[in-house]
Amino acid sequence: DIGLQAYSNYIYFNTHGNIYKIKAGSTTKSKVKSDANLQDLSNGYVYYISAGKAYKMNLSTKTATRVTSKTSIDNISVSGNYMILTYYTTITSPDNMNNTHKYFCTTSGKNGKILKSYYSE
Repeated sequence: DIGLQAYSNYIYFNTHGNIYKIKAGSTTKSKVKSDANLQDLSNGYVYYISAGKAYKMNLSTKTATRVTSKTSIDNISVSGNYMILTYYTTITSPDNMNNTHKYFCTTSGKNGKILKSYYSE
């Protein structure tokens, strides 16, 4: 969990497996997305993980889009029109013990490449 993110007079936060927002100066929260873990906010989109998959949701239209076919996503970090995802894979061979990957792509999930692969428990 990232805790709090401020965007356009609202504070967005995770609690009890959901994403909420509260207007600055208010005490009333409203649910933005159920069963989701807030990762980042950028350019009018909230980036989140749900069931190990990465999504972005337009804050105006509430339209959500899966941004990559990768699964077992652990983290999303967005900067401008790019993002880095951390995801896990199953070790399938003793010759390749890398099970954690840093993946760089556009915020639409295009032009992706693995920046780094390594082993983690």
